[in-house]
Amino acid sequence: MKRLFLLIAGMLLFTLSNGQTNFRWEKSNVIAKNKEQIYSDTKKFIDSNWKSSKDVIQFDDKEAGFILVKGTRIIDILDMKEEYVYTYIYNMTFKMRDNYYDFVIDNVYCESAKIAGSKHAVTKIQPFAGDKCPETGTSHNPGISKDKAIPMMASFKQELQSIIDNYESFIKGSGSTNNK
Repeated sequence: MKRLFLLIAGMLLFTLSNGQTNFRWEKSNVIAKNKEQIYSDTKKFIDSNWKSSKDVIQFDDKEAGFILVKGTRIIDILDMKEEYVYTYIYNMTFKMRDNYYDFVIDNVYCESAKIAGSKHAVTKIQPFAGDKCPETGTSHNPGISKDKAIPMMASFKQELQSIIDNYESFIKGSGSTNNK
């Protein structure tokens, strides 16, 4: 019991420290499909949108109607003649039951940031909204300028929103997508 409590507390702390409230999407809807059809279409969606569903699926329970996917987005930005590489991680949770699905993207965070071609770490830029950009670098730990960070984050946020939109279209349609 104590281990379970510590595990849940650890997961909550991790989510609170890494997840961003403005980087959370949730889409729930009623649909005229049974749980098995929704599950099958969801697996097709994952297969058609990621190179290897085996690599991104972290947990898959068909009977419970639950799939957890860990997504990764690597963003390269050229700034001041340096190429910076930011790696963002996010979770996608698919839940389904007869005539209902729920899809959540959350726990979005910057896992690493470096100058391309080197091991030199730079300031990680955690997700933010609008022009509320956090510190992007210091003289000891460089990073891209805020002028580059703001459109980078807006574009990334738009990409995550498009995953939600594409899933909704896919699941409502015949199980086909234009994103290959």
